[in-house]
Amino acid sequence: MKPAKIGIDAGGSLLKMAFEEHGQIHYKSYSIDELYSSMNWLKMTAPDAPIALTGGKAEYLQKEFFQNARIIPEFESSSIGASYLMKQDGISYENFLLINIGTGTSICLKKERDISRLSGSGVGGGTLMGLGRLLTGEKDFSKLVSLAGSGKAENADLMVKDIYSPFDSPLDGSLTASNFGKIKDDQVSKEDKAAKFN
Repeated sequence: MKPAKIGIDAGGSLLKMAFEEHGQIHYKSYSIDELYSSMNWLKMTAPDAPIALTGGKAEYLQKEFFQNARIIPEFESSSIGASYLMKQDGISYENFLLINIGTGTSICLKKERDISRLSGSGVGGGTLMGLGRLLTGEKDFSKLVSLAGSGKAENADLMVKDIYSPFDSPLDGSLTASNFGKIKDDQVSKEDKAAKFN
């Protein structure tokens, strides 16, 4: 791998990396538990590539691994990234609301060249990892995603059709009435529990 440039979002749950190679952008993600192995690997395989850092652990990565890296404030970075992705899809807005789901969730307003955080929530990727571990015993992000892919959320959720059964529901029966409402014993598989996060 000889990327032209690398961007790393170092959050509290995951390390997300985008790198340009031969004019194409590629994406990788690592659990924060893999910080040392993944960053040491990057230093060995792309020692001269320019690196931009953002996220809560950006200063730490700069100090420990990439002293010459540029740090871009997280909300500015998210705004630039969202604008870039919209442009790729032929969409262009000067002003927009940006919901940034990381370890937690931030709600930001992009207004012309400025971005400001309006509000947020403690529910985000960290919540997914914590609940995923409690419900399935699995702590690895990619394994949780794999489990979720082979499960069915409606086996863990109480659906509207379950409440009205055996009669017809006045609402769409496939709507969720209660998240995790069917988890009363160990009859629900860990794949079905994980499917709630898919």
